[in-house]
This record gives sequence, structure tokens and C-alpha cells, in this order.
Amino acid sequence: MANQVPFDDRICHHAELRDLNIGIIKDFLREIKSDLLSEVNKVPFSHLCRQMQIAQGPDEYLKPLNIGLMIFNSTPEKFFPQAQIDIVNFHDDVGDSFAEKIFKGPVHIQLKEALRYLQSMFINEEIRKRPDRAEADRFYNYPYVALEEALANAIYHKDYAQREPIEISIHQDRIEILSFPGPLAPLKIEDLNRGTVRVRTYRNRRIGDFLKELHLTEGRCTGVPKIRNAMKNNGSPAPIFQTDEDNSFFLVVLPVHPESAKKMVAKGQKHQLEPQTHQLEPQTHQFDSKTHQLDPKTHQIEGEDNRKNIPEKLRLKLKNLKTRPKKEELTSVIYALCSWQPLTAQQLAELLNRKDKKHLVRQYLSPLVKKGVLRHVYPERGTSPNQAYTTYQQEGELLPP
Repeated sequence: MANQVPFDDRICHHAELRDLNIGIIKDFLREIKSDLLSEVNKVPFSHLCRQMQIAQGPDEYLKPLNIGLMIFNSTPEKFFPQAQIDIVNFHDDVGDSFAEKIFKGPVHIQLKEALRYLQSMFINEEIRKRPDRAEADRFYNYPYVALEEALANAIYHKDYAQREPIEISIHQDRIEILSFPGPLAPLKIEDLNRGTVRVRTYRNRRIGDFLKELHLTEGRCTGVPKIRNAMKNNGSPAPIFQTDEDNSFFLVVLPVHPESAKKMVAKGQKHQLEPQTHQLEPQTHQFDSKTHQLDPKTHQIEGEDNRKNIPEKLRLKLKNLKTRPKKEELTSVIYALCSWQPLTAQQLAELLNRKDKKHLVRQYLSPLVKKGVLRHVYPERGTSPNQAYTTYQQEGELLPP
């Protein structure tokens, strides 16, 4: 009988209600503008979980559902090993040289942060002037919409009972998104490559519901058509969908735009990166400061001479930054810089040519930390002048046990 219930809608018998994080629940309700947010502090937690359908059972044995732990637990990999997104950037065709990022945490936050990282580091707009007309051709090496849909689809349809991560491989001529297993019967891979998708069988309907609430997917079998249309509208080759006879995996291949440079100039190709883990933690559950340490001397910029170490794409972003940029433009550059390495507010102000460091902290850094986009390297120091900001776990840091 349990096998007939989708995995994400099953009870997790080895978890407790306290494993559902009230802070993440509040953030979710706030983001979707739910009326339930006003009731959070007025009703018992068990009642709230029942209302959100993330727990089931009698009062004496009320247990979280798998979907509750996937979305509202800060470390779902403890319950679902390898519930993560691995991004591997290959620097050559052989595969001997590569850098890896690992995204962990609530699955919807994994998705958003992985997409933000991909957009910041690997998606480039190309401009080609035409002699026969005033307007230039504009396109992207990879259309963001196609990447967004492909990754959301992988999150949606992954079998979380299998101990396999979602793998994104960045090659010089393509991006591959690999998930396990393949499409559910009777959907065939030939149908996907033809663009005819009519079967609506979902492996994780509850995950789909939550992603739709966050506007990260639409459901209704629109993912594959949106990927195909995004690639076509961008002038890119058609996407390729692959699996084997047993439907044991699902591979989406997004070829690079033919007019784009053969060798993608992306952060990490000229600036060697060590394997890192992106540990996603809500603001209310920061790392214990005693369990991780980072030596600023090994990561931080000191002086103008070391700016030559900044990856080419970041230097271009800084060069093109206007004197009075829009808030979203400056935020994007701040995120890219902090993704590269931990930086203090003073260092960020110098790189961004901002005279008012306090304004930078007040209007940008602190709000980004509050939203979970950035985090403090030294939580115990607050907004001390020596505080550094980052997005990823850096070499030398230790995860809490």
C-alpha cells in the first residue's frame, strides 16, 4: 500500500515533529504571501503542520511527511542521503581538470541558489553588430529559462529514495543535467525529443505543488516545451533528452549557442577552485561559530596588486558597473564577488568603488544575509569591521557535526 503513495507524501517514521524548522516555514509562508503566516504564532505547531499537510498521524504519533523534511528541514540530507545538487565545471575536454560546487539544504533553496550561481558564473549575453541594420543581435550562450526549467524538472522528478545527487556538468560546448531515474512510463524519450508530452504522471506531486507556490515551476507538462522554446527563441540548437532502456537516468543536454565562444570564459576556469560545499542555512539557524574557522589571510584580497587574481568575468562586471547602478545590478555583482571568495565590507567597497561602507552594509550586505543569499563567515562577530561575507563554504571551514 505504501508503494502506491508517492515518496514525498509518505510518513517518515524515524523523524520527529521537531525536525520541521519553524523558521524555514515562516520564510516560506512569507515568500508566498500566505494568510497562514498570521496564524503561525497563534496555533499549536502540530496544528500548523497538519494545516500545511506536512505531518500525519494521531496526536500520540504525529510524524513529519517526507515533503516536510525536504522543504522545512535545514539538513534534509540526513534523512535523504545525496539529496543535493552537484555542479562540476570541466576545464578541459578530457575531464582531468575540474572544479566542483555542492549545494545542500532545503530542496527549494538548493534550486534557487544553484540557479543564481549558474546565472552569475556561466550565462553570458553576446552582442553581434550587423552591417545591414542598426540593431545588433543579442543572445545568450545558454538561455536562463531553459536551464531553470531543466533543473526544476530534475528536482521535481528525482527519486529521493535513491542515493544519487542531481549532477550538472559544465562543458565548453554544452551543459548537462543528470538525474535519477528516468521518465515514468508510458512516457518515451522519443516523445520528449519530438516535443510531444501528454502524459501527466508525477513522481513527486507534493514537491511540484511547493515549487509552483514559489513560481519555480508550472507543472502541467510545460517544462519540456518551455526548454525547447527557450532554446529555439535564443537561436540555440535543440535540447537533447536521453535515457536508457531501463529508464534508469534522465539526461538533458543544452548545447551552447553556435555563435558563442568555443571556450566559455567563466569563473573557475582561469581561477582554480578547490572543491567546496554550499551549505544552505536559514538565517535563524546559523553555523556554530566554534565549529568552523577561516583564516582571512588565505582568501582575502590585500591591496591593488592582488586584483589581477580576480577572474576575467568578474573584472568585466566591475568595469561595466555604472557610477549609480540599479540596486539589482549592484546586488548581482556583490553576489558574484562573494561567491568567488570571502570579502569584508571594506574590501567590497573598494572593489565596487563605493565610498560609504556603512551604506553598503546597511542597504545591501545585511539584507542579503537576512534573506539567506549571503552569510557571515564569522557569525559571532556580527557586523564587525573584520566580518567577511560569502555564499559558499570555503577551504578551511568545517561543517557542524
